[in-house]
Amino acid sequence: MAFEAQLYIRFHHVDFAQVVYFPKFFDYCHQVFEDFVQAEFGKSYRCLMEEEGVGFPMVHAEADFKKTFSFGDTARVLLEVISLGKTSLKCRYAFFHPGEESCAAVITLVGACVSMQGFRPTPIPERWRNMLGRHLQNPPNLL
Repeated sequence: MAFEAQLYIRFHHVDFAQVVYFPKFFDYCHQVFEDFVQAEFGKSYRCLMEEEGVGFPMVHAEADFKKTFSFGDTARVLLEVISLGKTSLKCRYAFFHPGEESCAAVITLVGACVSMQGFRPTPIPERWRNMLGRHLQNPPNLL
């Protein structure tokens, strides 16, 4: 089951061409991931990082841009977990214009689970694995 979020495109998100500057999509993905964690655990990602001593920095990214977003647009974003390894997870973020069926952008990110002390790979904690597993799409179905 995908997690859904809405993002409002603000003035400072766009470039000289008046479309969202492409690196901003990576910020959007992290914002949606933080909202996802908050919705699932009832605590902020930062709080959980501090309490549990783990984080999920990105180690790989892929992006396909098919249609632009501009200042004032609203993006509907669907996050789905598409694979879950021992120490990593892969998530796909599909961006849609309201009322449209086809994706405007698709971002795929791989995060490594690391210990915040030493920043070394560590197995995904069981409580995280259970939560992420509930959202695992097999096969992925957003596209």
